[in-house]
Parts: sequence; structure tokens; C-alpha cells
Amino acid sequence: MHNSKLLLLFKSLDKPKLKKLTDFSKNPYFNTNDKVSLLIKYIIKYAPDFEHDALSKAKCFKSIFPKEKFNDSKLRKVMSRTFKLVEQFILYQEIEQKEHLQEAILTQYYRVHNIDSLFGQKAKSWEQKNESLRIEEQYFQQYELAYEQSNILSKQVLKKINKQDKIDYYNKLYETIQSLQHFFFFRILYLYSTLQVYAFSINIATPKEEILTLIEQIDENILKEHPFILFYYKTLLMLIHEDNDEHYQHLRQLLGNYKFEEKDKFFIVQLYKTLELYCVRKIKRGEDEYYKELFELYMYELAHNLTFIEGDFMPVKYRNIVTAGLKVNQFDKVTEFIQTYSHQLPKELSEDLSNYSMSLVYFFQKEYEKALEFLHQVDNKGDLILKINIKRTLIMIYYELDEIDALDSSMNAFRTGMSRDEHVSNHRKTSNQNFINVLYRLINTQLNDVEKLRKIKAELETEKIIEERAWLLEKVSQRILVEQS
Repeated sequence: MHNSKLLLLFKSLDKPKLKKLTDFSKNPYFNTNDKVSLLIKYIIKYAPDFEHDALSKAKCFKSIFPKEKFNDSKLRKVMSRTFKLVEQFILYQEIEQKEHLQEAILTQYYRVHNIDSLFGQKAKSWEQKNESLRIEEQYFQQYELAYEQSNILSKQVLKKINKQDKIDYYNKLYETIQSLQHFFFFRILYLYSTLQVYAFSINIATPKEEILTLIEQIDENILKEHPFILFYYKTLLMLIHEDNDEHYQHLRQLLGNYKFEEKDKFFIVQLYKTLELYCVRKIKRGEDEYYKELFELYMYELAHNLTFIEGDFMPVKYRNIVTAGLKVNQFDKVTEFIQTYSHQLPKELSEDLSNYSMSLVYFFQKEYEKALEFLHQVDNKGDLILKINIKRTLIMIYYELDEIDALDSSMNAFRTGMSRDEHVSNHRKTSNQNFINVLYRLINTQLNDVEKLRKIKAELETEKIIEERAWLLEKVSQRILVEQS
């Protein structure tokens, strides 16, 4: 029974809902089978440990048929009825929580049963409930409501056959079409944007001509009147035409000026993530000026509470904020960020990420001894990305402190680790290998070989995939100055 679909449903219910389910199963309107009630009561007794030995088939059978020999077929019938009852309970709970669905069902009922006087009241209530919905659901419910209203008007036209009723029906039918169009444009723009984002991550080309053909069909008035359709319209243009910075700047300006409500947050967060992705992709191509853009996006998100939509602070985002801020010399803001938000990281990473981040702050301020002190306090055992970053930072610190033996040992270990680790993505592996290879070449370049140093510098300026480009360029430039003096 442990792998049954019935227990999967039970696992999805929290403690308050399990209590309600018990009461629901005792209600004779919903359930008249006492064996179903007994099985529900028995299973809930072991919640939330649904892997408990007591939930084996044999023991569950004995709990509801204590005097009978185990019969698998008989138990399956009770389980099947129980599953249907739990599904019915879930539907009841969902409808109870979603008032707009209640209004929609009653509006449809009154229309089908020709109770016109109640239809108008309920349709108005449905429209009011829709205003609190997320924009995607709002568009769909507006279409559904307009469709119901047009059906009522069509009946009136057949009864009265006068010009005004025909005009009203025409207008409502047109409103229905427009509502459906708004839902369609929003949904397909959102899905195409998501498709494009995932295409980047797996390096697959999307049907850009198909997307652009769709975009051309959207009327300018729709874009003016519907902000979220405009947002995703601009998002697609930004993702498809990455070399045109105007789409990014326009989308950022539009979002910055938009006064969003709590119900809008899901899509606002997604849109800001897409802006971040655009900046990250630019940075990976060597356009380091986008660190400033990226850090400003992060600061806006923090200020407008767009970071903690789902629980803890995500470690990757935390690291990215620290890195972006340091790249643009915002040391005070980064330090304040670390002190404010470290406790909101997952508990097992909080101290390590905080110490690592403070190490970076001191490194960027060229206080290498303090940076090393904080780095030695990191005891990371699980986060792969953090491990790589720590090792790379340690190498740079040893270089700055001129710790030749420690530097040589760390570089050898880093190069070997990068080539052998199968869990590192190809992009991360390449960028880190390029870092260590360039550093080896720099260290091994003979005195007075300015030509070789200039060649390394030129390669750094054109290489698209490399970690710590700015630091490496700084070190090469320093060597060139020393050799020329």
C-alpha cells in the first residue's frame, strides 16, 4: 500500500485538511461506507509518516476487517472508494477556497435553467471576484463571463427580435471574442517567453520566424490597454533580438514604472528573472558593464520584496547579488546585504556563504589577509558551485600574497579537479579551465617578454567564456607596466 495512489493523495494534505477529511468522511451525504471511514481514520493516525510499517496492505486490511483473512481484492475495492472520496474532498476544498469558481458555476446554472433575474446578480458578483485573480486567470474568467452573458442575450434576441437586443448581443459577442483574444495573446506570449528561456539553457534554436509572425498580429491598442501583454511582448523581443539593447531598456522602464499589486507578484518575479537572464548572458559574452544593470535589478527586487516568494533565500541568487555588487565596487551595500540576509539562507549553508561572501568583500578591497581569514572559516561539504568558487578565490589570494608554494599546489589541484569532475556543467568547466590556463601562462611568462603578455591580454579581451576576466586583465596589465618601466 505504500506505493499506492491513495497514499500519494494523503501526502498532499496538511494537518488541518486531514482533520477536515475525517469529518468529511463521516458525513452521510458524501459517504455511506463505514469501511472507507475506518480506513481514512487508520491512515491519518500515522500521518505524516506514510511510510510506516503499519500502512502495509495486510495491516490496513486487518484494521477494517479485524475478523477476516486477508483478501487483496476486497481491500482494493475499499481503497478505490476511499480514493474517490478523497478526490471529492479535494474538489470540495478547492471550490470552497476559489470564490470565483463558485460564482461561475452558479452563473452557468442560472443561465442553463433560465433564471434570468438571479443570473444578472451572480454575473456581477463573478465579475467582482475576478478582480482579485492573477492576470492570466483573470483574462480567462473574463472570457468565460462574457461568453455566458452573450448566451443569455442570444436567448433574449430570439424572444423579442428587436434592434436594440440585437445590438446588445452583437456588442457582447464582440466583447467575448476580445476577451478570448486577450487570454490567448497573454498565454502564448508567456509560453513562448518560457520556451525561449529554456532554449538558452539547452542550446536549442526556437522558431523565431513563427514567433515574430505571431507578435505582428497583436494590435497596438491591445498593448496600450493591457500591461502584462505588453510586458511579455517586450520580453519576447528582448530574448529574440539580444543584440538590441533597446528592448531590454524599454522593458525594464515599463516594469519599474508599473505599480503592481500582490496578485501580480508571480509574473513580476518571472519578468525580473528574465531581465536578470538577459544581463547574465551579456556578461558571459564579456560585456561586463551589465554587472551594473544586474546589481540594480537585484536591489530593486529586494526593495520591493520580489525575492522571497518561496521560503528561503536561494543560495545561487545570494551569490549572484554579492558578485554583481562587488564587480561594481558597491562594497558597503554588499556588506549590508550579507549582514541582513545571511540568516534567511538555508540553515546548512548560511554560515559558509556568509563567510565566503565576506572573504570576497575583503578580496575586492585588496585586504587579502582578511579575505584569507574568512575563507578559512568556510567548511563547505555539499554545495558544488561554492566549492569551485572557494578554490578559485583561494588561488587568487595566494597569487596576490605571493605565496608561491601554496599557489602552485592549489592551481594543480584545481586544474585536475576541473578535468575530472563529471558533475560540473560544460560551460562552468570551460570557463574555469580557461581561467587556470591563462593564469599558468601569465605566471610562466619570462621576464621582459612583453609581446607574450600583450598576446595574453588580447586573448582575454576577446575570450567569451572565462572566469575572473577582470582580475586576470588587471594582473596582465600590471605585468606589462612593470616590464615596460
